[in-house]
Formats: sequence, C-alpha cells, structure tokens
Amino acid sequence: MGPDESMPAFRSRYCTALRCADPHYDEKQFVADLEAEAATLPQRGVLFAADDDFARAISRNKTRLQRSYIVPVAAWEQMRVLADKMAQMEIAARAGIETPITAVIRGPDDLGAAAEAVPFPAVLKSVVPTALLRRADRKVVTIEDRERLAEIYARFSSARPFLLQEVIPGGDTELYIAGACHDAQSHCLALFTGRKLRQHPRGFGTARLCETRWEPEIAELTMRLLAEARYQGISDVEFKRDARDGRFKFMEINPRPGYLAALPRAAGVNLSYVAYRDAIGRPCPPSRQRDGVRWTDLLRDGPDSLREWWRGELRLGDWLRPLAGVRADAWLSVRDPRPALGEIRPLTRRARLVVAPGRSAGHRSGSRGRPATATCAVDASESRSRPAPCPGQTASASGRSHAASVCSVPS
Repeated sequence: MGPDESMPAFRSRYCTALRCADPHYDEKQFVADLEAEAATLPQRGVLFAADDDFARAISRNKTRLQRSYIVPVAAWEQMRVLADKMAQMEIAARAGIETPITAVIRGPDDLGAAAEAVPFPAVLKSVVPTALLRRADRKVVTIEDRERLAEIYARFSSARPFLLQEVIPGGDTELYIAGACHDAQSHCLALFTGRKLRQHPRGFGTARLCETRWEPEIAELTMRLLAEARYQGISDVEFKRDARDGRFKFMEINPRPGYLAALPRAAGVNLSYVAYRDAIGRPCPPSRQRDGVRWTDLLRDGPDSLREWWRGELRLGDWLRPLAGVRADAWLSVRDPRPALGEIRPLTRRARLVVAPGRSAGHRSGSRGRPATATCAVDASESRSRPAPCPGQTASASGRSHAASVCSVPS
C-alpha cells in the first residue's frame, strides 16, 4: 500500500498494489484506508511499515490498528524517541556507545554555540528524519567552515531543528550496517552485519554496493543499543569506523526495514520472514549469515561508477571486480522484472545530468527513488555460513512492498 501507484514497487508480480493516503499529509485518512483494507481480508493481516512516515503513523495508531491487524511495530512511546535523531544520540550515550560530536540548532541563536562545540568540516542534518530530504532533496549538507554555517542555516531553515555533527573521517568502506529483528519483549530474534562499499553520492548518501561481513563488535553494539531503546520490529542501524582511533561511532537508527532488505535475505538472514513468523506465533530456526554476499543498486552504481572511472576517481578493476559477488539487487530480478523497468524511465531522465557541469549523475528527486522492501523471500542455498547471534529463519514465500505491507495470516 502506498500513495502513488506509479511507484516501481507497485509493478511487482508479488504484490497487489493498493492506494492509500500519505500519512505525512493526512494521517487520519491513512488509518481509515488501512482499516478499510482490513475489512476485505479473510483474516487478520500482519502490518509492516517500509517508510519512515508510515512507521511513525502506524506506531502512533498502533492500539487502534491492532483491532484489525497484527502490528509488529514499536509502540509510540519508543518510536517517538527514535523519530528524533538527537534522541537517538542520547540513547546511544546511555548505552555506552560512542557518537560523533553533535550540537542541536533549534534557531539562529544556537549557531554560535554549535560552531564552538563542533569541529569543522561538519554536516547539517534535520532532527526529524526526511525533513531536509523533503525540502531540499538531500539527507545532509556539508559545511566546510564555521563562516558558512549561518549562510547554510538560512538557506535550509525551513527544515529545522538541525543537528550539527562532526565528520567522522574514513571512506565509504568504513560504514558498517546492521539489520535486526526484535520481538515485543525486545529480544533479538535475528541479526546480520555488513558494510558499504560504495555510496550514491560518495561520503554522505545511499548505499549502491554493499556486502555481508560479520563484525562481532557491530553486532554487540547493535543489540546493546536496541535493548536500551526497548525496540520491537525490524531495524536498520549504521555505524562508522573512525579513521583516527579505529573505534566505531553510532550514526543512526532507521526504525523499519532498510533499503538493503534483500542483502541479509540473500545471505541467509531473512529479517522480514522472521518478523512475520514471530508475529503469527510460529517458531523460527536459527539463521546463519554467509559472508561475502554482495548487493547492488546497479541502476545507480553503473552511472556513478562510469562517471568516477571517466574522472579517474575509480579504476576499472575496482569498479567491476566487486560485482562478481553480487547476489541481490535493489531493483533487478529475472523473476520480477517490472519494478526495474518502472525505475529505468526516471533514471534515464536523470542520466542526462552526467554531462551537466557541477551536477551529480542519477541524483534522486523527491520520493521517486524510494525502494521496494522485501517482506518474505526464498533462500535455499547451502553455501559456507557463520552463525548469527540471535535465532531466526531464512526461507519462505516471496513478496515486496512499497510503504506498507499486509501479509495474511495462514489459518
């Protein structure tokens, strides 16, 4: 379910596309739309959110929606905190996890103190997730020195309040990710770890090439963090290894399935299926993560890498060699090609930016580039694996969602 039937995910053969109100603009109608759909189901469905606005709206209305659905989403008491990036930093601090030096900017009177507290270069990001993205089509704004802070703030002030945060040195390969599934008692059911290899754009962007890589410290930090948050549901957590001291610094929590949902599934840790099994009261056998499995968003990695190679920023071997390990893609699937075909058209329009001076290729606009999130998938491979620290399950039926997914409960 989602507000825009033209979204590529709505073309998937594995789902029935249904329109609903956008909860960012009309939460009351969104809830009514969900209730109307529930009335057509033969039994209670399991409701998943695959978008920040949907996750917050479902959490706020969880008590009401539980009359119609099984809702494996954190209660608003916990989600309200996770919907604030400064509060996320405070949760990490209580859990004893290091974070970047950060200051809050609620208005122009905070600029001076923030500039004194945070070393430059720094990044400016909105406290409310997606606020800056909606208003300025970017997740963060890089600020090279304190003299530019007031200018940048004035330009993007409609997205305030902001966090001013130090830049943690290190390349894209120092960004580590963890995906987890927790039950209603905040017990970890399944977890995987991996790292980014390339981003779109470089430095501060969305993953375009990642791999599974078991990192015990990331697993331990993630479980400690989510226990402190008393989290329920699927989560996507990011850390960065600081090149200055080699220590991991917490970056953010996304309280929903991540963009990379297909990566852990391909590596043997199907988080969405684990969440589904737990929601309907069925046990899940332990998961086993296979290292070295790679995921790509080839429709963006291709144009970005070509441009970097042309500029001498990426060697041909370094571009092509990692693709040999790719076992999952954000859009491309032989079994389900229509979502990719739906994404290619807007991408070809953006590809013209490759030759435009000062513009990045394939830059996403608005919510058009929001990916599908897999809710259940098949993985029957038996290649070399390593155990994950939490019990979980790796296989079953297949499906995709746009922003909210409903899975019927088997009788």
